[in-house]
Amino acid sequence: MSGCGIDKIELEYVIGGRRSLLHEYDLIKEKHKTRSLQQIQRAEHEFFEKIWYGRSASESEMQKWDPKLRRSVKRSQQEIEKKYGKKNLYVDDFGWGMFSGKLSALRWVLGDEWDMLDS
Repeated sequence: MSGCGIDKIELEYVIGGRRSLLHEYDLIKEKHKTRSLQQIQRAEHEFFEKIWYGRSASESEMQKWDPKLRRSVKRSQQEIEKKYGKKNLYVDDFGWGMFSGKLSALRWVLGDEWDMLDS
């Protein structure tokens, strides 16, 4: 914090022991700092969408469905393809394991039980 006129003791007094403020405003340069709640929630949503996409029905499976439901699922699939790129949605078994492990860990951090993989 050199050059700004505030020393470490003054800064600690101002933040009142809330180290989260140091992280939130990127005032601490730790090797491994904690992610913000918003970052964790965004990552959880990303892996939820990717896993939902992988589990969603194929075109041939949807042929038996009500047309309104089929259009809704197809529209959701297309939105996810546009958001992440189709090539990033088709992974091998190892990739699906990684997606599932990440989703489980992120949900655990957010308060769910381990292995909560509903999509």
